[in-house]
Amino acid sequence: MAHSLTALTRRALRRMPGSLRALARAAGVPSTTLARIRSGHLRASPMVARRVAGVLARWSEWCGWAAARLRVAERHRK
Repeated sequence: MAHSLTALTRRALRRMPGSLRALARAAGVPSTTLARIRSGHLRASPMVARRVAGVLARWSEWCGWAAARLRVAERHRK
């Protein structure tokens, strides 16, 4: 199970938008920890995976909200 947790965390870190440093800051973990997980030099702990998941979920919600607002603004501009 820890292996799949690490693999999923690594995949999320590789595909996420934004900087690793910003994610680390928002998650309250060292950016070096995330860099080492992403590069395969460290396994992801459940705590780190949980924190990363929480930040990515918040960013996803915010990005969805912002995209919807931009689409509405563009429609009203025409």
